[in-house]
Amino acid sequence: MSTDTHIEYYLGEAKDLPASYRQAAVDLVVDRYRDILRHPAFVSEHVGLPAGSAAHGREVARLERQWRDAVESHFLTNVLLSALFLHQAADKVPLAAAVIRICFGSGDLPLKTIGSADSRTVPTHQAFDGIRYLDGTDFRADGLTESNCFEGGRVAVIRPEYLHALDGPQAEMITNFVNLAGLDLVSGSGYRYGYKRRGIVVMAMSASPVHAWHFSHRESLDLRPLFLAGVAPSRELQNPIDPLHPVCHSFLTQLATHHPADLCDLGVRGTIRALATRKDHTLRKLRLWLPYFAPNSVHNRHVMEALVSRSIARASTLGLRINDMGDPNGVTADFEQFTRSSATDRQEPPLLMSPQVQR
Repeated sequence: MSTDTHIEYYLGEAKDLPASYRQAAVDLVVDRYRDILRHPAFVSEHVGLPAGSAAHGREVARLERQWRDAVESHFLTNVLLSALFLHQAADKVPLAAAVIRICFGSGDLPLKTIGSADSRTVPTHQAFDGIRYLDGTDFRADGLTESNCFEGGRVAVIRPEYLHALDGPQAEMITNFVNLAGLDLVSGSGYRYGYKRRGIVVMAMSASPVHAWHFSHRESLDLRPLFLAGVAPSRELQNPIDPLHPVCHSFLTQLATHHPADLCDLGVRGTIRALATRKDHTLRKLRLWLPYFAPNSVHNRHVMEALVSRSIARASTLGLRINDMGDPNGVTADFEQFTRSSATDRQEPPLLMSPQVQR
């Protein structure tokens, strides 16, 4: 990439992004799952042909294309994206650096019965059977429905090795920003927007236990498990053509590999329930996703503001500008106001500008 590579931020409807940007976002999400798709256990189960043969290679490629088409269709249906792109002004192909998909629930399905209900509208709810929202001193699920919930999911961050292609005097600074603050920006701004929607009480998300621990302990997000009663991949995820089936396969493979006795004696949900009660942080050692939720509280909203503020500060320290691509929901103005006030305090020019991307 040439020296005029710049950073662009977008928060808005996926369908409103230029096609090349949507494609870049899908590329990043697909790349996130590619290791699972090519895992020998997954391939042997779904291909059933001798490894190394030409027929085997063609079938793996066919599965990847089929899965990619499903991801693209699933990824762009009635959703918002919070995304960071790297783009060269003269180049028509941007590179997505970090992406989070924002979905809002709908309907009157009670959260109290979500773990066994049909026709769930929030992706995390759709992915797991057995989810249970547990009441606490500051949270009660009574009277709440999926329309009170949003999800920030499909989190994907570019692999560090892909940033090695950057060149020019700002290459190292851009790489540092993406690696250290890219996720802060897209998650903080995206989740902040979700919390601002009228009627929203909770954010649901699927995350690996180690990433959930990171959010809870490093970022102080009040993130609570939805799996304490035991969960299992839903019937939808067990369908090989479902976009998230590779995640289901990885989930079951991890339990079968590391806890075969528990799985045999207790089943999937029983095993998760047992592991969740252990004091040795067993779940954190497994590479699987589990459901969580974060209440729409003053504390959690403050965490999101802090993530955005930290990412802006890091960009300023590195001398980088972030071009805000604009969105139809008023978030751009809020984002610019926040940035300009910060820049005024530092007696520096604003970091963010709002050029409208040509469609």
